[in-house]
Formats: sequence, structure tokens, C-alpha cells
Amino acid sequence: MDENLSEKTETDPADDGKASSSSSAPTDMSAQLDNDLKNVRKICCQRCNSIVLTAHAACFVEKRFELPQMTVKAKMAPGAAFTCDTIESYWLVGNMYTFENVGFSNTVNEKLKYLVCADCEIGPIGFQDVTVKDEFYVATSRVHYVD
Repeated sequence: MDENLSEKTETDPADDGKASSSSSAPTDMSAQLDNDLKNVRKICCQRCNSIVLTAHAACFVEKRFELPQMTVKAKMAPGAAFTCDTIESYWLVGNMYTFENVGFSNTVNEKLKYLVCADCEIGPIGFQDVTVKDEFYVATSRVHYVD
């Protein structure tokens, strides 16, 4: 499993025709990383501060992927089109039971599940490609960090 937790750079192979808007370029994450590229602080929901991951639970990776813009589940109209953000840096988690507080959407297009905060249902904060076992991605720009 160590090869799954090493730094990766990939391109999203799925083009689902959704509109893409802003680009979220990787920011300087060095203050959030230890020598093994793991998170040194708790990773929390930006909206309600619930703990998503404890310290040293995820590994930083660079991966280009489009996530729908953040929204609360209750505010999204059924069948509504959504705009995506291109995000390029994520926390990679190798086991779904590592999460402290995350919910999963139903499978979308037979390939993806989106990750949301289980308390306030804001999201998506990340995704899982269901065709790849034990890889869960949390966008570094959609969470904040607490000591």
C-alpha cells in the first residue's frame, strides 16, 4: 500500500461534459506536511469545523481533477447542472475507516462517489473513484487545519 501513498501526478480521464470554472492551483502546503508528506494537523470541515481526518492520517498528492463547486445538499435542485472547479492537490486516504466524519454520495456515472462532511453535508470535499480500491481524495482547498 505504500506505493498508493506516494506522491502522484495524474490527469482526470473522465470528461463528463460538465462546465468547468475556476482553477484551484496548489498552494504552499509545506506547513501542513511532515517528512513523509502526511498531514501534521487535523483536517476539518470549513463550514462546521467537524474533524474529517486526524493528524498523520493522509498523504499529500498532486492530482488534477474537477469537483463540482461546494454546496449544501438541501440547497441543490434535483437535476440541476453544476459548475466544476479544477483542483490539483489532495489528501490521499487509503482506507475509508480512517475518516472521522465523512459521508459518501451515491455512485455517479458508475464511477465516482463524492465525499461530504457528515455533520453539515457541505461538499463535495473530495471524491472516490469506485473502480480503484482504497483510494479516497480530500481536496486541500476545501478543508482547513486545526492543531
